[in-house]
Amino acid sequence: VVTSVQQGLCNIGMAGLTITPARQEVVTFSDSYYSANQNLVVPGDCTEFDDCKTADDVVAILNKKKDAKIGCQKGTTGAIYITGDAEDPDGYGFAGLPVTKNEYDYAALAFTAMVNKQVDYVIVDNAPANAIAKSFEGKVKVIDIALSEEAYAFCVGKADADLLAKVNEMIAAEK
Repeated sequence: VVTSVQQGLCNIGMAGLTITPARQEVVTFSDSYYSANQNLVVPGDCTEFDDCKTADDVVAILNKKKDAKIGCQKGTTGAIYITGDAEDPDGYGFAGLPVTKNEYDYAALAFTAMVNKQVDYVIVDNAPANAIAKSFEGKVKVIDIALSEEAYAFCVGKADADLLAKVNEMIAAEK
C-alpha cells in the first residue's frame, strides 16, 4: 500500500497503516485516527500470565518458552512482533521472541489453531483479539496488557498537501 502511494499508483493508502519512521520517509501520514496495540491470547484455562502487570512481565515468560509456537495473522504487526525487526524494513523496534511463528490468513484461524493445540498462544491487535475471543466462549482469553503501541493513519504522497488537509479535516470531524 505504501509503495503504491509512493509511486503514484494511488492517491491515498487506507489499510490500517501503522506510522513508522521508515514509512514517513516515503509518504506523508495524516493525523492518527486509531491507536492499537498487540495483545497475547492464551487458552482459556491458562494461568501462567495471570500475575503479569506489564509487557516486560509477559515477554519475560515468553522468552523462556523457546519451544513455544505462537500464531498470528500474516502481514500484521503481530507477525513482526514475534520475529522482530530483522525481518521488517519498517523498523517497529521489536526485539522478537525465541519461539516458532505460525502465520495464518486470518486471525480467527490462529485462534482455532490454538484451541486445537496446534499453537500455544496467539499475538494479534487488541480489537480483533477481543472481538474474536468472544466467539470462542471461554476457550481463549486475552491478556489485557499492551505489548506494543501503534498509531494508525492514512497516507498520501509527499507532495499531496491538499489531499492531506482534506483527510485530516475528515478525521477531525469524526472524532
